[in-house]
This record gives sequence, C-alpha cells and structure tokens, in this order.
Amino acid sequence: MDRQLLFAFVVVALLFLAVVLSGCVSSGITKCSKATDCKTWQTCNLSSHTCVPAKGMCAANKDCNAWEVCDLKTHACIPKQGACSMDADCENWQVCNLSSHTCVPAKGFCASDLDCNTSTQVCSEDHVCVTKPGYCNNDYDCEAAWQICNKHRCVPIAGRCFTDKDCNAWEVCNDTECIPKEGFCNIDEDCGDWQYCNVATHKCRALPGYCDTSSECNSWEYCSKETHECTPQRGRCNTDNDCAEWEYCNQAERKCVVLPGRCNMDSDCGTGQICDPYTRECK
Repeated sequence: MDRQLLFAFVVVALLFLAVVLSGCVSSGITKCSKATDCKTWQTCNLSSHTCVPAKGMCAANKDCNAWEVCDLKTHACIPKQGACSMDADCENWQVCNLSSHTCVPAKGFCASDLDCNTSTQVCSEDHVCVTKPGYCNNDYDCEAAWQICNKHRCVPIAGRCFTDKDCNAWEVCNDTECIPKEGFCNIDEDCGDWQYCNVATHKCRALPGYCDTSSECNSWEYCSKETHECTPQRGRCNTDNDCAEWEYCNQAERKCVVLPGRCNMDSDCGTGQICDPYTRECK
C-alpha cells in the first residue's frame, strides 16, 4: 500500500475516533458539564459528564418502567395500552390501580359479568351490572306493582297471577287477577243477590228463604228461576193465597180445594147443575 494512502487512512481513523469520543456522532451520548449542554428532555450526569434522560423522559423503552413505553416524539414515558399512571389514563368508568398500573372498573361499574355481585346479574354495554331478564334482586326490579321479588324471581302478590297455577284451586287467572270460577266465590258480592259465599267451600249458597235448585224445596214445590224462591206447584199450596179466590189450601195435602158452593168443573156441582166458568158457582 502506498505510504501516503496509508498515512491518510490512519489520519481519518484517528479523526473518527476523536469524534466518537467527543460525542459528536448521533450515538445518543453527549458530553456535558451542565444541563444546558443537553437537549430539553435531558439532564447532565455530573459523574459521567454525559447527557441522560431526565426523570420521566426517555431515549428508548429501556429508560421507562415495565408498564411504560417511550414516545420517541416527546421522549416522555407514557403508559402502555391498557396500563395507567392515573385515573385520567383510563376510560370514564375505570380507575387506575396504582399497584398494578392497570385500569380497573370503578365502584358500581364492571368490565365483565364476573365483576357483578350475583349470578342473577350481567354487565351491560354501559359497564354497569344489571339484572338478568326474568330475575330480580329486589322488588324494584319487577315490572309491575303487583309483583314482588322472591328468591330472585318476580312473583305475583296474593290475588294476582301470570297463569291459573298462581291462583287458588277455585279460581282462574283473568288479566293478571285471580277471580272465582263460575259457581265459586271469595266474598258475597261474587254471588247472586239471593246467595251468600260459604267461606269454607268457596261456593255460593242460597240465603234462607231462597233456593238454587228444586231439591232445596219441599216435595210440593219447585225453585222458581225468576225469584229463586220455593214456589208451590200448580194446584199445590202453602197458604190460601196460593189458591184461586174460590179455593182454600188443604194444609194436610198441600192442595187447593174448592170452597163449598164453588166449582172448578161441573162434577163439583150437584145433580142437574153446571159450573159457571166466570163466577165459579154451581147453577
């Protein structure tokens, strides 16, 4: 090799070494004697007389905490995605756990169903725990005022219903209300005017002096569908008032009998007489 060329190579090498040692290349290390000798995000380490990142600042990720990365534009250590150093680094429903530097749900909020208190709740899109459909935690979770929360289920209060099964045996469910089946009752008003409610059987029974069927009457009577009273059959009676004006009531037989001198037919008259159909007298 030519001596001049070798000499030039040595000179260049020495100059390069001098530049590196003086911190004039972009190695990230700069010699300093005071902070103003460094960049704005650096400070001067007076032991090594080199510019190093100031507290909270960085040149690379290794200058930050494990939960941080280095923002190479600002040279500031910032939390990794999902990590935090303060509540402001989190969503509005989260707070920063300063032990783990992770965002966790604030009190009353949730990230998943596991953050909710009971198996009857789920985490909504708004990150709050809400009751699962069909379940409840208190009476206010139920849709209707006639429901209460029992064992985490909305059930009807007494007298209200979803189906016939919610009612007593003598009732049916009618538009969320338990009402007596036909012929049954809970109160007297469930019965006819001539009846009362037998609370033992929940059946309507005829009041004294009234009837529901002829079997409740005497053998010579029938139960009138109009008045619901026991009424003498035709020709039978309880008093003279049940008979025609020309008859009286034979109490022994409960039959209407023609008064002496009066008649219903010719055979009620003497020989040679006929029964006047208008006056009911024998002539």
